Amino acid sequence: MFGSEGLKIGGKVFAMLVKGQLVVKLPALQVQGIVNSNAGKLFDPGHGRLMKEWCRLILELGVLGSSSRTKQRTLSRTTYQTGGR
Repeated sequence: MFGSEGLKIGGKVFAMLVKGQLVVKLPALQVQGIVNSNAGKLFDPGHGRLMKEWCRLILELGVLGSSSRTKQRTLSRTTYQTGGR
């Protein structure tokens, strides 16, 4: 998908690195919440069309507090559980 290898469930990509950034597939409402909180941006695979179920996460590695790590774990779990759907 999108010319990128990524993590898959049942042959469907649910997370991938694109140009060094983590891109994940989540339900559209959750992606919108992430975008609204400035924790991510809608993903554009390169043709100018924003993908409503794909989010490019804004991560500040090495500077995360424990609550941020917990949120990331929860997001990662949700991404895995909903991946490819």
